[in-house]
Amino acid sequence: MPCDQVQLITVSLQAADGDILKQALESIGAYSVRMIGTRLHAYLDGESITMRDGKITLATAYGNASDARETANRIQRAYAEQTVRTAAKRFGWK
Repeated sequence: MPCDQVQLITVSLQAADGDILKQALESIGAYSVRMIGTRLHAYLDGESITMRDGKITLATAYGNASDARETANRIQRAYAEQTVRTAAKRFGWK
């Protein structure tokens, strides 16, 4: 891919909880994870991740679409795992 192109992959996580997403991203190695109001921004594997209005957008300049989709899948799995952990903690489960 030419160096002047950026690929955008959007993943829909409707009603995503920003705090849970932040914890999920940190658990898979994302860095510079910042919440500003209802927006979240982070970096993972050289990709920029932004969440706004319940949708996550991945921007990659050097990877390919399949790499970005794999990253999106990793985020979704981590989010699901963190949701279960949060619910378990709320109900006192171990």
